[in-house]
Amino acid sequence: MLRKLLGSKRIMSGLFAIILTVSTITAIKADVLQPQQPFTVSISNVAGAQGDIVEVPVAINTPTTPIASYQMQLEFDKSKIEVAEIKPQHGTSNSDCGSDENGCFVSNINNNDGWLKTVWVDSSGGNHPITSAKTLFTIKLKLKSNALTGNTKLEIDKAQQGNILFSDAQGQEISPVAISGGTLAIYEPAPIPNKDVRVVPVVLEDGTQAAKVEIVRTTEKDGAKKDSINFDEQKANETIEQAVKANKNTATIVVVEPEKDKSDLIEVGIKKEAVAKLSENNINIKIQSEKASVEVPLDTVKQLMANGQDLFFRMEKLKDSISYKNTEALVKQANPAAKLVSEPVEVETNFNGHTKVVVPLDQTALPQDKKQLAEFLKTLSVHIQHSDGEIKVDKGEVVYDKNGNPTGIAVWVEKFSTFTIIGSEKPKATKEIGFVKISKRINLWTRDENHQVRFSKILNPGEVYKVYNIDKLHGGQYAVGGGAWITNMNSYVSYRSIAQYGATASMFPKGQKRNRLCHSNKTYEPLEKRKQRKNERC
Repeated sequence: MLRKLLGSKRIMSGLFAIILTVSTITAIKADVLQPQQPFTVSISNVAGAQGDIVEVPVAINTPTTPIASYQMQLEFDKSKIEVAEIKPQHGTSNSDCGSDENGCFVSNINNNDGWLKTVWVDSSGGNHPITSAKTLFTIKLKLKSNALTGNTKLEIDKAQQGNILFSDAQGQEISPVAISGGTLAIYEPAPIPNKDVRVVPVVLEDGTQAAKVEIVRTTEKDGAKKDSINFDEQKANETIEQAVKANKNTATIVVVEPEKDKSDLIEVGIKKEAVAKLSENNINIKIQSEKASVEVPLDTVKQLMANGQDLFFRMEKLKDSISYKNTEALVKQANPAAKLVSEPVEVETNFNGHTKVVVPLDQTALPQDKKQLAEFLKTLSVHIQHSDGEIKVDKGEVVYDKNGNPTGIAVWVEKFSTFTIIGSEKPKATKEIGFVKISKRINLWTRDENHQVRFSKILNPGEVYKVYNIDKLHGGQYAVGGGAWITNMNSYVSYRSIAQYGATASMFPKGQKRNRLCHSNKTYEPLEKRKQRKNERC
């Protein structure tokens, strides 16, 4: 019965050899035909680091004669490589392989001596030979952690009889066979980045904490810091439970960063199972960070659930000078009078759909006076540079915190982009808001167009100056007119607002006069001229 199934005495002998002597695979004997056109056995070239697991496919191109059986022995450097597994890509290694039309496959591994053997037989007796190009099997290798770096070989020694043999259905050898590839490049592994973990909340609309998620901070070799969050089905279930109890429908992952240790990049992944759970319970997804905030409304969530995909968000401020100048050039090209009010922030995702993006406002760019602030906000808009090259400017909507302070500008997009808030310069203050008194000798500064400070002169104890504005740059500074600034340093200066003491500056000792800075066309006088005047009052 078995002879009838196999149809060939030689093929049957090969199959018995496979089944009975797996540990000592025996060569399949074959008669040799006259030389034919060669076909090629290709052993893939691969590369990996010390300690890595790599896979090496072994394939053939289209054979000149249908193949009914083959056997191969591959040798390797046992000091560098260890074979973990051999996986057949054509044929099966099950005990009932005789009934499989793809044939029987058997392998044997000897890591002590550094070789592996494979045998395949068409168990139908020649009715299902290999006639086309295909991968025969894949070798799973472990590159030893102490392996010397450089190239090593996974090779077949053709000089040794039986190391490579292909036969047809009549048991005749198919020859010649060429061999290519088999180079393994071993290199040192990359340094493992430093990692630390902190926990941030997932909150509902009323601020109630619904869950906690971990942020993994990775510091790369170049010093770049990346914060990564993985929001999975378990966290979604925790969030949903609290949202249902509170009758809320928005879950916000709040990415809180250490005050003195900001990240360069934020990545948030939301598993498709979590997306499905949130969609089924009609809950929006929002990610809030200092770089940008992204809100995915329910209709988009449902669309993404139908697609059955994980969500991915990446947010990065483009602080390098090249990115900043490129964005500035695009802005100026569209509107020469416009100025960048915020650093460009790049938001990337793996989906398109109706989504709300909030670009944060730089608080140091905002006027302190409420009327000036209101006028300033009217000039702002968001410059949007889409990843497909489209550019648009959106007025958007100013977003306020619970105390009524502006925190960002919201725009709706269908695709993702680089976002930059643009507008006019911060309005010049024309009315004093308070007074600053000098207690110890301190520098007076001016600023250039990039807000970098330059020394102007020394101010002396007892002098008093009007203050027109206050900002947070350079540790906090007072604008005292004419483009000049005094740094807020404890024990060196004291400040009182007009709201506290009135416009008469009654905080100062009786008879003391307020100073004002000398101006020439509203520009502070040159240093040489000030030296000549020897600090005389205007």
